[in-house]
Amino acid sequence: MIFIYKGRGLLVILITAISLIVSKPCADVFVTMKNYVNETGILIGMLLIYSGVFTRTFFLIFPAKQPQHYVAIETGKDIYVKHVDSLYGLDVKYWAYIFIVIGIIVFTISVFF
Repeated sequence: MIFIYKGRGLLVILITAISLIVSKPCADVFVTMKNYVNETGILIGMLLIYSGVFTRTFFLIFPAKQPQHYVAIETGKDIYVKHVDSLYGLDVKYWAYIFIVIGIIVFTISVFF
């Protein structure tokens, strides 16, 4: 699989993989408490919710670097280069919200339908 990322965008995939470790035991406890049939949907929903929360928290604690300042030799003008963290062209903060919204939808469908 090809991952197109800039900066620390690949950490979104890594955080999602680590979130699986947390969501699997939580989903097992939830399924045994309520005796639901759609265990896979509950696991995927919890995985997406946890990975969205962990991704947003990580990037709030460790924000992007400040823009770097350069001076063009030929013109003497100031140049600022902004640091971008993205995965597939979307900023990592948007991925966190996308994961949370899709996770809530999948979890709700798995529990109630």
